[in-house]
Amino acid sequence: MLRSGPALLVCLLVAHSAAGATYRPGDRVAVIRDVQCSDNNGHVTSLEAGECCTVAEVADQKLRIVAGSLQWLDAVNVVPLAEAATLFSNRIAAEPGNFAWRVARGRVALALGEWDQGIEDFDEAIRLKPRAAGLYSARGVFWERKRQFDKSIADYDIALRLDPQNAAAYANRGAAWAGKGDLDRAQTDLDEALRLEPRSAHTLANRGAVWAEKGNFPRALADLDQAVQCNPVHEEALFGRAMVRYQLDSNEAALTDLNALLKLAPNRQSALRLRGRVRHELRDGAGAIADYDAALKLDPNDAECYGYRAMARQALGQYEQAILDFNAALQSRPGWVEVLAARACVFGLAGDNERSLADLTEAIRIAPSKAALYSNRAVTWDRMRQYDKALADINEALRLDPHYGKGFATRAVVQVHMDQPQQAMSDLTEALRLDPHQPEAFAHRALIWISKGELDKAIADFDESLRLAPRNPHVYFDRSQVWMAKNNYWRAIADLNAAVELKPGEAEIYCKRAKCWEAVRDANRALADLNEAVRLCPQEADVWAYRGSLHARRGDFDAALADLEEAVRLAPADASAVGARGAVWGEKGNLDLALRDMTEALRLNPKNASVWENRAVVWLRKGDMERSIDDFTQAVQLRPQDANLYATRGQAFCVKKDYARALADFDAAIRLAPQEATLYARRGWVKATSPDPQFRNGQQAVADAQEAIRLAGIEHPSLLAVLAAAEAENGNFAQAVALQFRAIEVETDGEELPRYRQRLQLYQVRQPYRTDGGVMR
Repeated sequence: MLRSGPALLVCLLVAHSAAGATYRPGDRVAVIRDVQCSDNNGHVTSLEAGECCTVAEVADQKLRIVAGSLQWLDAVNVVPLAEAATLFSNRIAAEPGNFAWRVARGRVALALGEWDQGIEDFDEAIRLKPRAAGLYSARGVFWERKRQFDKSIADYDIALRLDPQNAAAYANRGAAWAGKGDLDRAQTDLDEALRLEPRSAHTLANRGAVWAEKGNFPRALADLDQAVQCNPVHEEALFGRAMVRYQLDSNEAALTDLNALLKLAPNRQSALRLRGRVRHELRDGAGAIADYDAALKLDPNDAECYGYRAMARQALGQYEQAILDFNAALQSRPGWVEVLAARACVFGLAGDNERSLADLTEAIRIAPSKAALYSNRAVTWDRMRQYDKALADINEALRLDPHYGKGFATRAVVQVHMDQPQQAMSDLTEALRLDPHQPEAFAHRALIWISKGELDKAIADFDESLRLAPRNPHVYFDRSQVWMAKNNYWRAIADLNAAVELKPGEAEIYCKRAKCWEAVRDANRALADLNEAVRLCPQEADVWAYRGSLHARRGDFDAALADLEEAVRLAPADASAVGARGAVWGEKGNLDLALRDMTEALRLNPKNASVWENRAVVWLRKGDMERSIDDFTQAVQLRPQDANLYATRGQAFCVKKDYARALADFDAAIRLAPQEATLYARRGWVKATSPDPQFRNGQQAVADAQEAIRLAGIEHPSLLAVLAAAEAENGNFAQAVALQFRAIEVETDGEELPRYRQRLQLYQVRQPYRTDGGVMR
C-alpha cells in the first residue's frame, strides 16, 4: 500500500551513499535550515529544516535534489542524512525549548525508519504547540509505520478537528484505513483530500493504490497516471504505476516506470525487486537475477527476493542455484508453504523425486486443506510411476476443491499413463469447462486426439494452447509432429523454427527439423541441422546414426561410414546403427563387411524388416538365391503390407527361374500398390519373356506394359522395351521393332544399349525374346 507524508513532512524514502563534504547522485541528505530552492524554470520552493532529499545531480557547490520535484540549492544547506540526527540533537541540547529542532529531528527519524524516536520528538513538539494540527498528522504517520493504525487514526482525527481543511490529514487517515483493510473508508478520506488538493501526487498515488487493492486496475492506473503528471519524479506514484502495469501484464510500460524510478533512487530495494519480476516476465533472466542480486545486497533477509531469484534461475535451468535460493528463503521464513511447493517443483525438474516428495509432504502437513499441494504431489508420484498414489492424491485435491480445474487436468495426465484415455479425455473436458485458460490442458488433450487419429482436432487444441501460452517450445514441437503426420512439412518447419528459438539447446528439435528438410528436398539444411544436433549431443549415438544415414542418402559413403562407426562405438548394441553401417558397406561394394554388420544387427534385433531386406539384397548380389529369398521372406512376414518387398523377392525368384512364385509375388505387390508402374512392368516382362510357355501370356503382357506406361506418364526406355517384348510374344513384330527403336532413342544408359540392339535384331527376324532367369531390363 502506498503511503503519503503530511504537508509538514515532505520526505521521500531514497537511497544514500557515503557521507562527506562531496556529494554524488543517489546520496541522501537532510536540509539543515529553512531554505528556498528553485527548479530549472525559476519556480521557487521553500524547504524546512529536517526535510529529506535525494541528490540527483551535482554542479560545483550546487545540488539538484529530489524534493517533491527537482530543485537546485546550495550544498551548504544540507548534510548527509546519516549526520543529520546528531546535528539536530546538538541544537536541541542547546535550545531545548525550540519547537523547530524537535520537528526537524522527527523528520530525520522518519527518513531513517526510527519510529520511536520520531514519536518522542513529536510528543514534545505537541507539548510545546498543542493546537498545531500538522503535528498530530505527522505523529500519526509514525504510528502508521508501526502498524498501530488505531493510534494513527486518533491523531488524524485530532488534526482534522483542529483544521477541517487539512488535506494531508485526510490523505494520511485514508492510508491508515487502508492499512486496517477498510478500503471504503480509505477511499472516502482520499476523495476528500483530493477535493481539497486536487493535484496532490501523494494523494493520487494513495488512491490509486486503494483502487488496485480493490482490483479495479483501470481506475488505479488513471489515478497513478495523474499523479505522475502532477509530479514526474514522485517515487511512490512511479512505483505504484509500475506495480499496476505489472498486474495488467503491461510489462514493457512497467519497466519504463521502474527504470525512471531507479534513476531517481538507485538503491530502492522494493523497486529493484519488482523490476526483477518484470524482467523475468519479459524473459530477461540475466537482468532479473542482476536486480535480485542488488536487492539482496540491500536487504539480505528478504525471503521473497530469494524466492523470486530462485524462480528466475529455475527458468534458466540453473536448478542447483535455484535450490540454494529456495533454501535461503525458507531459512528466513521457515514453513513457507509456497516456497516448499516451488522447491519441490525444481527438485522434480532436476530429477530428484524423493526430495520433491518430501517438500510436498511437509507442505501438506502445514496446510492440509490446500488442494494444489495434493495435485503437485500427484505429479511427483506420476513421475515415479506410482500411479495409484498419484490418483489418490489428485482425488483428495478434487475432494477439497471440486471446482479445481487444474486438478482435473492433472488427473487426466495420470489416467493417460494408466492407459485410460477415455477417462482422461473426460477429465480434460471438465478441466477446460471449469477453467478454459489452461494451456497445458489443451496440449494434453491434443495428445489424446493424436492417439485417436483425430489430427485436425489435435491441431485445434495445440492452437488454443499456444494462443494462451505462446512461448511453450514443447507445444510447438508436438504440433510439428502432427503437421509431419499430415505431410505438411512447411508448417512443421515453422513450428520447429519456433521451438528452436525458444529452446535452442534441444538436439531432438534439430533432428526432427532435419527430417522435414529432407522431405522438402533440402538436404543441405537437413545436414546443417544434424551438424548442430551432433554438436549439442556428441554422446548421443542416434544423432550420429541419423547423420550417417543422411550422408548415405546423399551418396557420401565415406562420411556416412565415419558417422556410423562413431554411432556403433557409442552404442555397440544399437541394432539400427550396426545395420545402417552394413548398408553403407554394401553401397561401397564390401559385401562381406555388409553381411557381417547385418547379421549382427539381426542378432541384436531380429524384428527389423529393413535389415532382413538389405541382407537379402546383398545375398542377391553375391548370387546366393536361397539365402536371399529366405531373408526376403522374413522381411515380408514382418511387413506384410510392403509391396516393394514382394516385388524385390519376385525379382529373386526370377533369377532362380521360379516363375510361378515370382508371378505370385508380383500379383501380391500389385494388389498392395495398384498405382505403381514398375510392378506391372515386371509382371508383364515375365509373361512376355519366360522360357517356360506355361507362364507366358502375350495379351496379358501387352496389357501390363501399357498400364505401366500409362501410370508412369512418360516414355521410359525400360517400359517401352517391355511393351516391345510383349508385342513380339503376340507376333506383332512390326510393332515390337518400332517400340524397340523408340526405346533405343530415349535410352541414356550406354550399358543397356547393346542389349536393346540385340533384341531389336531378334524382332527384325521375327523372333521373340526369351530370358534365361534374368530380371527386367
